Amino acid sequence: MDIHTTLARTVVKKARHVSWHQDVEVERAASCNYDDDKHMTAYDYPKTWRIQETFLDLRITIIKLGLIGSSLVEMAELRCSRFRIHSTPKPIPSSHLGHSKRLRVRMAQENNDLNVPTVSSSGLTEYRDSWLDLAFIDGCRKAFGRVAGWQSSKGWDEGYLGMVEVSHALMRGRSAAEQQAAVLQGFPRVPEWFRKLFPYSDWGAELNAHITPLFFQWLVGPCEVAEVQIGDKTLKSEVQIKKCRYLETSGCTGMCVNLCKVPTQYFFTSELGMPLYMEPNFEDLSCRMVFGQSPPPLAKDPVALQGCLSSCPSSSKSIPCPKLK
Repeated sequence: MDIHTTLARTVVKKARHVSWHQDVEVERAASCNYDDDKHMTAYDYPKTWRIQETFLDLRITIIKLGLIGSSLVEMAELRCSRFRIHSTPKPIPSSHLGHSKRLRVRMAQENNDLNVPTVSSSGLTEYRDSWLDLAFIDGCRKAFGRVAGWQSSKGWDEGYLGMVEVSHALMRGRSAAEQQAAVLQGFPRVPEWFRKLFPYSDWGAELNAHITPLFFQWLVGPCEVAEVQIGDKTLKSEVQIKKCRYLETSGCTGMCVNLCKVPTQYFFTSELGMPLYMEPNFEDLSCRMVFGQSPPPLAKDPVALQGCLSSCPSSSKSIPCPKLK
Protein backbone atom coordinates (compact mmCIF):
# COMPACT_ATOMS: atom_id res chain seq x y z
CA MET A 1 0.00 0.00 0.00
CA ASP A 2 1.56 3.34 -1.02
CA ILE A 3 1.70 6.49 1.09
CA HIS A 4 -1.07 8.19 -0.91
CA THR A 5 -3.53 5.38 -0.21
CA THR A 6 -2.67 5.36 3.52
CA LEU A 7 -3.07 9.13 3.75
CA ALA A 8 -6.41 9.06 1.94
CA ARG A 9 -7.82 6.38 4.23
CA THR A 10 -6.69 8.33 7.30
CA VAL A 11 -8.48 11.41 6.01
CA VAL A 12 -11.68 9.41 5.55
CA LYS A 13 -11.55 8.19 9.15
CA LYS A 14 -10.96 11.71 10.45
CA ALA A 15 -13.78 13.05 8.31
CA ARG A 16 -16.19 10.46 9.65
CA HIS A 17 -15.13 11.33 13.22
CA VAL A 18 -15.74 15.03 12.60
CA SER A 19 -19.09 14.25 10.98
CA TRP A 20 -20.22 12.31 14.11
CA HIS A 21 -19.30 15.22 16.39
CA GLN A 22 -21.16 17.62 14.13
CA ASP A 23 -24.27 15.47 14.42
CA VAL A 24 -24.04 15.76 18.23
CA GLU A 25 -23.65 19.53 18.00
CA VAL A 26 -26.66 19.73 15.70
CA GLU A 27 -28.81 17.94 18.27
CA ARG A 28 -27.60 20.30 21.00
CA ALA A 29 -28.23 23.34 18.84
CA ALA A 30 -31.74 22.14 18.08
CA SER A 31 -32.60 22.31 21.78
CA CYS A 32 -31.45 25.91 22.02
CA ASN A 33 -33.76 28.84 21.52
CA TYR A 34 -32.40 32.35 21.19
CA ASP A 35 -34.86 35.20 21.14
CA ASP A 36 -32.24 37.85 20.54
CA ASP A 37 -31.98 38.82 16.85
CA LYS A 38 -28.20 38.96 17.20
CA HIS A 39 -28.04 35.25 17.85
CA MET A 40 -28.96 32.33 15.64
CA THR A 41 -32.28 30.63 16.20
CA ALA A 42 -32.83 26.95 16.82
CA TYR A 43 -33.78 26.54 13.13
CA ASP A 44 -30.67 28.23 11.74
CA TYR A 45 -28.16 26.05 13.59
CA PRO A 46 -29.17 22.73 12.00
CA LYS A 47 -29.42 24.39 8.56
CA THR A 48 -25.86 25.71 8.79
CA TRP A 49 -24.51 22.39 9.96
CA ARG A 50 -26.43 20.61 7.20
CA ILE A 51 -24.70 22.70 4.55
CA GLN A 52 -21.31 21.90 6.03
CA GLU A 53 -22.19 18.23 6.22
CA THR A 54 -23.18 18.24 2.55
CA PHE A 55 -19.76 19.55 1.52
CA LEU A 56 -18.06 17.13 3.88
CA ASP A 57 -19.96 14.18 2.39
CA LEU A 58 -18.97 15.38 -1.05
CA ARG A 59 -15.29 15.47 -0.06
CA ILE A 60 -15.58 11.99 1.46
CA THR A 61 -17.13 10.68 -1.78
CA ILE A 62 -14.29 12.15 -3.83
CA ILE A 63 -11.71 10.56 -1.54
CA LYS A 64 -13.49 7.20 -1.82
CA LEU A 65 -13.40 7.42 -5.60
CA GLY A 66 -9.68 8.14 -5.35
CA LEU A 67 -9.21 5.03 -3.24
CA ILE A 68 -11.10 2.93 -5.77
CA GLY A 69 -8.98 4.32 -8.62
CA SER A 70 -5.79 3.67 -6.68
CA SER A 71 -6.86 0.09 -6.01
CA LEU A 72 -7.63 -0.49 -9.69
CA VAL A 73 -4.20 0.84 -10.65
CA GLU A 74 -2.54 -1.48 -8.13
CA MET A 75 -4.46 -4.46 -9.52
CA ALA A 76 -3.56 -3.54 -13.10
CA GLU A 77 0.13 -3.19 -12.23
CA LEU A 78 0.09 -6.53 -10.44
CA ARG A 79 -1.54 -8.27 -13.39
CA CYS A 80 0.78 -6.68 -15.94
CA SER A 81 3.82 -7.74 -13.92
CA ARG A 82 2.84 -11.38 -14.43
CA PHE A 83 3.17 -11.04 -18.20
CA ARG A 84 6.37 -9.02 -18.40
CA ILE A 85 8.95 -10.50 -20.76
CA HIS A 86 12.41 -10.62 -19.27
CA SER A 87 14.07 -12.32 -22.23
CA THR A 88 14.87 -10.94 -25.67
CA PRO A 89 11.62 -10.69 -27.66
CA LYS A 90 11.27 -12.71 -30.83
CA PRO A 91 10.85 -10.97 -34.20
CA ILE A 92 7.23 -10.17 -35.00
CA PRO A 93 5.85 -12.27 -37.88
CA SER A 94 4.91 -10.35 -41.00
CA SER A 95 1.29 -11.48 -40.54
CA HIS A 96 1.18 -9.46 -37.30
CA LEU A 97 2.55 -6.25 -38.76
CA GLY A 98 0.46 -3.16 -39.42
CA HIS A 99 -1.49 -2.80 -42.63
CA SER A 100 1.07 -0.81 -44.60
CA LYS A 101 4.11 -2.78 -43.37
CA ARG A 102 2.42 -6.12 -43.99
CA LEU A 103 1.65 -5.14 -47.56
CA ARG A 104 5.20 -3.97 -48.18
CA VAL A 105 6.50 -7.47 -47.39
CA ARG A 106 4.85 -8.87 -50.49
CA MET A 107 5.10 -5.73 -52.61
CA ALA A 108 7.43 -6.94 -55.35
CA GLN A 109 5.29 -9.99 -56.10
CA GLU A 110 2.06 -8.01 -56.20
CA ASN A 111 3.60 -5.36 -58.45
CA ASN A 112 4.26 -8.08 -61.01
CA ASP A 113 0.85 -9.70 -60.57
CA LEU A 114 -1.22 -6.52 -61.09
CA ASN A 115 1.19 -4.85 -63.52
CA VAL A 116 0.62 -1.50 -61.80
CA PRO A 117 2.50 1.36 -63.50
CA THR A 118 5.24 2.93 -61.39
CA VAL A 119 4.63 6.64 -60.92
CA SER A 120 7.64 8.96 -60.91
CA SER A 121 7.90 12.60 -59.88
CA SER A 122 10.11 13.39 -62.86
CA GLY A 123 8.76 16.35 -64.81
CA LEU A 124 5.91 16.98 -62.35
CA THR A 125 5.19 20.14 -60.40
CA GLU A 126 7.09 20.06 -57.12
CA TYR A 127 5.00 20.26 -53.95
CA ARG A 128 6.25 20.70 -50.41
CA ASP A 129 3.67 18.85 -48.35
CA SER A 130 3.34 19.62 -44.66
CA TRP A 131 3.02 16.82 -42.13
CA LEU A 132 -0.74 17.46 -42.09
CA ASP A 133 -0.89 17.19 -45.89
CA LEU A 134 1.04 13.92 -45.73
CA ALA A 135 -1.38 12.62 -43.10
CA PHE A 136 -4.38 13.34 -45.36
CA ILE A 137 -2.58 11.77 -48.32
CA ASP A 138 -1.75 8.68 -46.28
CA GLY A 139 -5.37 8.32 -45.15
CA CYS A 140 -6.65 8.54 -48.73
CA ARG A 141 -3.96 6.15 -49.94
CA LYS A 142 -4.88 3.55 -47.32
CA ALA A 143 -8.60 3.91 -48.06
CA PHE A 144 -7.97 3.24 -51.77
CA GLY A 145 -5.64 0.39 -50.86
CA ARG A 146 -8.31 -1.38 -48.81
CA VAL A 147 -10.69 -1.27 -51.75
CA ALA A 148 -8.05 -2.25 -54.31
CA GLY A 149 -6.56 -5.01 -52.14
CA TRP A 150 -3.08 -3.69 -52.90
CA GLN A 151 -0.70 -1.08 -51.53
CA SER A 152 2.22 0.82 -53.01
CA SER A 153 5.77 0.41 -51.72
CA LYS A 154 6.34 4.18 -51.78
CA GLY A 155 7.37 5.67 -48.45
CA TRP A 156 5.66 8.32 -46.33
CA ASP A 157 7.46 11.22 -48.06
CA GLU A 158 6.31 9.90 -51.46
CA GLY A 159 2.78 9.30 -50.27
CA TYR A 160 1.11 11.13 -53.14
CA LEU A 161 2.92 9.05 -55.75
CA GLY A 162 1.94 5.95 -53.79
CA MET A 163 -1.69 7.08 -53.71
CA VAL A 164 -1.72 7.43 -57.50
CA GLU A 165 -0.17 3.98 -57.91
CA VAL A 166 -2.92 2.56 -55.68
CA SER A 167 -5.43 4.40 -57.89
CA HIS A 168 -4.07 2.53 -60.90
CA ALA A 169 -4.45 -0.74 -59.00
CA LEU A 170 -8.03 0.17 -58.12
CA MET A 171 -8.87 0.51 -61.80
CA ARG A 172 -7.48 -2.91 -62.76
CA GLY A 173 -10.17 -5.41 -63.78
CA ARG A 174 -13.07 -3.01 -63.15
CA SER A 175 -15.41 -1.26 -65.53
CA ALA A 176 -15.93 2.50 -65.28
CA ALA A 177 -19.13 2.03 -63.26
CA GLU A 178 -17.39 -0.42 -60.92
CA GLN A 179 -14.51 2.00 -60.38
CA GLN A 180 -16.91 4.80 -59.49
CA ALA A 181 -18.84 2.56 -57.10
CA ALA A 182 -15.60 1.40 -55.46
CA VAL A 183 -14.55 4.98 -54.70
CA LEU A 184 -17.99 5.81 -53.28
CA GLN A 185 -17.48 3.04 -50.72
CA GLY A 186 -14.88 5.24 -49.06
CA PHE A 187 -17.20 8.24 -48.72
CA PRO A 188 -19.11 8.67 -45.44
CA ARG A 189 -22.76 7.65 -45.32
CA VAL A 190 -25.11 10.62 -45.00
CA PRO A 191 -28.48 10.06 -43.26
CA GLU A 192 -31.63 11.14 -45.05
CA TRP A 193 -32.53 13.67 -42.37
CA PHE A 194 -29.36 15.63 -43.19
CA ARG A 195 -30.77 16.94 -46.48
CA LYS A 196 -34.03 17.90 -44.76
CA LEU A 197 -32.23 19.65 -41.93
CA PHE A 198 -29.77 21.40 -44.26
CA PRO A 199 -31.54 22.01 -47.59
CA TYR A 200 -29.78 23.67 -50.50
CA SER A 201 -29.10 27.37 -50.23
CA ASP A 202 -26.98 29.83 -52.17
CA TRP A 203 -25.18 30.63 -48.94
CA GLY A 204 -24.34 26.94 -48.52
CA ALA A 205 -22.95 26.77 -52.07
CA GLU A 206 -20.65 29.71 -51.41
CA LEU A 207 -19.59 28.23 -48.07
CA ASN A 208 -18.58 24.93 -49.71
CA ALA A 209 -16.59 26.86 -52.30
CA HIS A 210 -14.67 28.74 -49.61
CA ILE A 211 -13.99 25.56 -47.61
CA THR A 212 -12.47 23.66 -50.55
CA PRO A 213 -9.23 25.71 -50.88
CA LEU A 214 -8.69 25.44 -47.13
CA PHE A 215 -8.88 21.67 -46.85
CA PHE A 216 -8.22 20.09 -50.26
CA GLN A 217 -5.15 21.75 -51.75
CA TRP A 218 -3.15 18.69 -50.72
CA LEU A 219 -5.24 16.72 -53.24
CA VAL A 220 -5.76 19.10 -56.16
CA GLY A 221 -3.09 21.75 -55.72
CA PRO A 222 -3.49 25.55 -55.56
CA CYS A 223 -7.01 26.83 -56.11
CA GLU A 224 -9.10 29.93 -55.50
CA VAL A 225 -12.73 31.02 -55.27
CA ALA A 226 -14.35 32.98 -58.09
CA GLU A 227 -17.76 34.30 -59.10
CA VAL A 228 -19.94 32.31 -61.46
CA GLN A 229 -23.24 32.90 -63.22
CA ILE A 230 -25.82 30.22 -62.43
CA GLY A 231 -29.13 30.97 -64.11
CA ASP A 232 -30.02 34.54 -63.24
CA LYS A 233 -27.88 34.57 -60.09
CA THR A 234 -24.26 35.50 -59.59
CA LEU A 235 -22.66 33.48 -56.83
CA LYS A 236 -19.16 33.25 -55.46
CA SER A 237 -19.35 29.47 -55.53
CA GLU A 238 -16.80 28.43 -58.15
CA VAL A 239 -13.46 26.92 -57.24
CA GLN A 240 -10.79 27.33 -59.90
CA ILE A 241 -8.08 24.68 -59.68
CA LYS A 242 -5.10 26.10 -61.51
CA LYS A 243 -3.40 22.80 -62.29
CA CYS A 244 -4.93 19.68 -60.81
CA ARG A 245 -2.26 17.74 -58.97
CA TYR A 246 -4.16 14.47 -59.24
CA LEU A 247 -4.68 14.78 -63.00
CA GLU A 248 -1.07 15.83 -63.60
CA THR A 249 0.40 13.02 -61.49
CA SER A 250 -1.85 10.30 -62.88
CA GLY A 251 -1.81 11.52 -66.47
CA CYS A 252 -4.98 9.52 -66.98
CA THR A 253 -8.36 10.68 -68.25
CA GLY A 254 -10.20 7.67 -66.89
CA MET A 255 -8.71 8.11 -63.43
CA CYS A 256 -9.79 11.75 -63.35
CA VAL A 257 -13.35 10.96 -64.42
CA ASN A 258 -14.00 7.64 -62.67
CA LEU A 259 -12.11 8.14 -59.41
CA CYS A 260 -12.60 11.86 -58.87
CA LYS A 261 -15.15 13.74 -60.97
CA VAL A 262 -18.11 11.34 -61.07
CA PRO A 263 -17.94 10.07 -57.45
CA THR A 264 -17.47 13.59 -56.06
CA GLN A 265 -20.32 15.00 -58.13
CA TYR A 266 -22.61 12.18 -57.03
CA PHE A 267 -21.71 12.49 -53.35
CA PHE A 268 -22.37 16.21 -53.15
CA THR A 269 -25.41 16.27 -55.43
CA SER A 270 -27.23 13.10 -54.33
CA GLU A 271 -25.98 12.50 -50.78
CA LEU A 272 -25.50 16.03 -49.43
CA GLY A 273 -28.13 17.73 -51.58
CA MET A 274 -25.54 20.25 -52.81
CA PRO A 275 -25.38 20.33 -56.63
CA LEU A 276 -21.82 20.21 -57.90
CA TYR A 277 -20.49 20.23 -61.44
CA MET A 278 -16.81 19.58 -62.12
CA GLU A 279 -15.34 20.59 -65.47
CA PRO A 280 -11.74 19.41 -65.98
CA ASN A 281 -9.66 20.90 -68.76
CA PHE A 282 -7.45 18.18 -70.22
CA GLU A 283 -5.36 20.68 -72.17
CA ASP A 284 -3.92 22.78 -69.33
CA LEU A 285 -4.93 20.34 -66.53
CA SER A 286 -7.04 22.96 -64.77
CA CYS A 287 -10.51 22.30 -63.38
CA ARG A 288 -13.65 24.19 -62.40
CA MET A 289 -15.79 23.11 -59.45
CA VAL A 290 -19.14 24.89 -59.49
CA PHE A 291 -21.22 24.47 -56.34
CA GLY A 292 -24.91 25.11 -56.94
CA GLN A 293 -24.89 23.87 -60.56
CA SER A 294 -26.34 20.43 -61.30
CA PRO A 295 -24.12 18.15 -63.41
CA PRO A 296 -25.44 16.77 -66.71
CA PRO A 297 -25.78 13.00 -67.24
CA LEU A 298 -22.38 11.49 -67.92
CA ALA A 299 -23.41 10.44 -71.43
CA LYS A 300 -24.06 14.11 -72.28
CA ASP A 301 -21.00 15.42 -70.46
CA PRO A 302 -18.14 16.51 -72.76
CA VAL A 303 -15.69 14.34 -70.79
CA ALA A 304 -17.45 11.22 -72.12
CA LEU A 305 -15.74 11.84 -75.47
CA GLN A 306 -12.35 12.78 -74.05
CA GLY A 307 -9.38 10.83 -75.33
CA CYS A 308 -6.30 9.69 -73.45
CA LEU A 309 -3.63 12.11 -72.35
CA SER A 310 -0.22 11.82 -73.93
CA SER A 311 1.33 11.27 -70.51
CA CYS A 312 -0.93 8.34 -69.63
CA PRO A 313 1.37 5.39 -68.74
CA SER A 314 -1.03 2.89 -70.30
CA SER A 315 -2.50 5.11 -72.98
CA SER A 316 -3.75 4.58 -76.45
CA LYS A 317 -4.72 7.40 -78.74
CA SER A 318 -8.24 6.10 -79.15
CA ILE A 319 -11.18 8.45 -78.64
CA PRO A 320 -12.84 8.28 -76.23
CA CYS A 321 -10.56 6.94 -73.52
CA PRO A 322 -11.22 3.19 -73.18
CA LYS A 323 -11.25 3.50 -69.38
CA LEU A 324 -14.42 5.57 -69.57
CA LYS A 325 -16.41 2.53 -70.67
